[in-house]
Amino acid sequence: MSVPKHFALAVVSLLSVGGLAACVGGEDTAAPSTTTASSTGSSQGRPTLDPSLFVRPAACPGISVQDGTHALQIFSRGKLRNSENLSYQASITKWARECNRAGDQIQVKIGVAGRVTAGQAGAPAKVVLPLRIVVLNSDGSVRSSDVQKIEVAMAENDNTEPWSYVDDTLLLPSDANLLRVVVGFDEQRK
Repeated sequence: MSVPKHFALAVVSLLSVGGLAACVGGEDTAAPSTTTASSTGSSQGRPTLDPSLFVRPAACPGISVQDGTHALQIFSRGKLRNSENLSYQASITKWARECNRAGDQIQVKIGVAGRVTAGQAGAPAKVVLPLRIVVLNSDGSVRSSDVQKIEVAMAENDNTEPWSYVDDTLLLPSDANLLRVVVGFDEQRK
């Protein structure tokens, strides 16, 4: 006696669904169900997915260094601006940003790093770097601008010292990807 084809397909389908139920912690399994870091257990022992896994990543503004502001040279007071009178030179070598949702806003974490190199005239024991952080609207107008003073201790026996600055207090609207962050040294605020 032959089994109708549609009946055989129905049996295979039911067995497949039963097998899937066993894979996700169905009650007919011998092994206890487990959950991963991305899921939470329900009261029935079946894992449930965390809805935050399906939230789109936070929109992040671009970040760059303003042209002509990646380096800062400080000369001895009252002296000519030449290599003999260079007290120190600072540079920006790395910059980055990271964004996370904070309610209906975007929290932006900004990191800027570089190094300070003593010049021929010798650097002081402590150097203060004026780092400007500007947020620009999509039309190029300034949304916010702030200068941070970064203190760098210079070692007596070392010509170069690394420096870094991290700020995670910047809150922007949810369309932050339309904005732009620009960083650089502000020579007016030395």
